Amino acid sequence: MGALVSFVSDAASAETDTFTNRGDKLFAWIDGNTKIETLLTTDRDFSLQKEKVQLLGLDHPIVTSYLRLFRDIPPEQLGVRVQSPDGHSGVLAVWAVEARGDKGQVKRIILPLAVDTEGKRLVPWERNPETLWHAQPSSQNGATSEAMESLLREKLEPMLQRELEHRGLAKGSHGFETKLIGWVEAIS
Repeated sequence: MGALVSFVSDAASAETDTFTNRGDKLFAWIDGNTKIETLLTTDRDFSLQKEKVQLLGLDHPIVTSYLRLFRDIPPEQLGVRVQSPDGHSGVLAVWAVEARGDKGQVKRIILPLAVDTEGKRLVPWERNPETLWHAQPSSQNGATSEAMESLLREKLEPMLQRELEHRGLAKGSHGFETKLIGWVEAIS
């Protein structure tokens, strides 16, 4: 739930909307255009007790509209360049994965994968991608677009395939889909 609340907060600030904490598990979302306020909670029982408080979840219309908005961003507009918080130079790629199970069930995950400029995996970035998302923007020149595309094709895409196989999401003929939804280049 913490990740979902952070996502809605960041998405609202990226748009013209407002998302504020109103107490224990209670939030207010204000539409930037209409100024209409929606009260949200992460507590199911509380939402059932209070008629005007809606449960914040992946299927809430606010969340689905933000997911659709950010999912449809063209790949060339996904990336940002930041100052490395730990002295490593590399890339964090974030993937939306949808896998189908034996009985038609669908599993959706967000999978961050990070590598340095040589293609060596940077697990600390994957475990805590927020350190890069909140890092200082950089105006320094990074690697060329050809080098970044090579890193994506030769290192990150095979790594994604192996990770999905390791998690049991790419087995058999059930199928899966992946989409690159985020790209952070960190420069030391």
